[in-house]
Amino acid sequence: MGELTHLLARIPHRGPMCFIDDVLAVGPSSVETTMTLRADHILAVDGVVSPIASIELFAQSAAVLMSHRTTGSDPNPVAGALLGTRGVEFLVPALRVGDVLRVVAKESWGAGALAQFDCELFREAPGAAEPELCARGTINVVGEALPPG
Repeated sequence: MGELTHLLARIPHRGPMCFIDDVLAVGPSSVETTMTLRADHILAVDGVVSPIASIELFAQSAAVLMSHRTTGSDPNPVAGALLGTRGVEFLVPALRVGDVLRVVAKESWGAGALAQFDCELFREAPGAAEPELCARGTINVVGEALPPG
């Protein structure tokens, strides 16, 4: 686990619905996260996960960035919602148990609680020169910190 993993404690996802294992990097308008698909993954069926799950990975990665932006000012979890997607392309037929996945999400637009992210999902293949691009697209989200209590 990296030094940014503490940001996961401020997103609302827990237990089997928290797909992210670690936060690799976070900047003012971008975030990079990673996860390993395990046999007990909530969406795994016979060792396979639909690439549609990448949309949830994109949304959780956006939540990590929102968490980072409010870390110093608010200890409460970040609340938010995925409003929709646009132009999402699934470039592989399936994700598989054992895959190491990496999301790169960059905020392309924001206004108050609304934001749009351009996202990519990569599969890190051992021994491969380059990671494989598995999905890409844009998500729209809304978020704010939960009130105390």
